[in-house]
Amino acid sequence: FCTLRVVVVSDSMPPQQKPKKANILDAREVKTVLDQAVVDCLEKDGFKEKHLLTDIKLFLGLVCCAAAAVSHFYPAKFPANKPVLFICCALYFICVGIIEFIARFIQKDTIVDASSKTARLTAESTLNHFSPNYKITFHNLTSSDSHPATQTINITKMFSETAPSCPMPSARFSGTP
Repeated sequence: FCTLRVVVVSDSMPPQQKPKKANILDAREVKTVLDQAVVDCLEKDGFKEKHLLTDIKLFLGLVCCAAAAVSHFYPAKFPANKPVLFICCALYFICVGIIEFIARFIQKDTIVDASSKTARLTAESTLNHFSPNYKITFHNLTSSDSHPATQTINITKMFSETAPSCPMPSARFSGTP
């Protein structure tokens, strides 16, 4: 089990910040640590994360749990409660379908939707299995004619057992492309 530490270097980062740890043999964990580092850098640069889609998915999940509770604790026995069970099951599948639609077709690979006083952007990232290349793409939503900014970083240079450091540059964003 190899646990290595990663530190994202930023101009506004306090020097006492603890390094993030990741098991380098688990690609999902490495991607999660890198994604959180991107979110932290954006927050330190004055961006505030928007949680609307996550809140909608959480609410729909709560509706699913409520439908399951109603179907389970409904006072009538089975033959009499078929309409209630049908409604609860239909509601469950509709809510799960909406959650999947949001996750697959709206959010896709988006790790953060953030805005500042002058700009709004989304960040997407990919880290393919058995690949050392972490690809991050920023989309400026403030301007309709802006092109996405993409950077591919070799993650083997971001992890160290002794002196952790991360060559990922801190990004500065403004309302203009």
